[in-house]
Amino acid sequence: MTLRGGDGMTGFAVRDPTGQLVHPYQWKKQSEYETTSETGGYFTSCIDNQFSRFAGKLVNMYLTTFRYDEWEQHSDELEQYDIVATNFTNGLGLVDHKVQIAKQYLSHSKSRAANDWELLISNNAYVLRWSLIQVVVVVATGCLQVFFVRKLFDTQAKPRGRI
Repeated sequence: MTLRGGDGMTGFAVRDPTGQLVHPYQWKKQSEYETTSETGGYFTSCIDNQFSRFAGKLVNMYLTTFRYDEWEQHSDELEQYDIVATNFTNGLGLVDHKVQIAKQYLSHSKSRAANDWELLISNNAYVLRWSLIQVVVVVATGCLQVFFVRKLFDTQAKPRGRI
């Protein structure tokens, strides 16, 4: 197949392994040849640019060869691989699903841990605040009791009146 350059045409010819010309020379834009060979061997292909020697051309050549008996075996293998690949793909999908569930659980656990931490800090502040208030009340009550007990047992004579 001539892609670009010159007049867009190229000469194509093919010889079989015995040397016979099986695809005669043709000046075309593209050419195809297909054959079945029992013996195999080396085929010769000619891609010619003689009618436009000074023009560069870009030519693609696609060559496909296979044996039908091996093709059947290869087709069976591909079918088996397709079954294995399907099983493998299903397994990967299941693993991906389980990983997503684990990520959700981990995210939920992290958010619960943050909530628990905030609750812990809040409870600690509450207990500390009320403990300090109770300490102040107990110390104030103790001081007040000491004051009144001392006053009760105060023995100093205070003058009562002007006499």
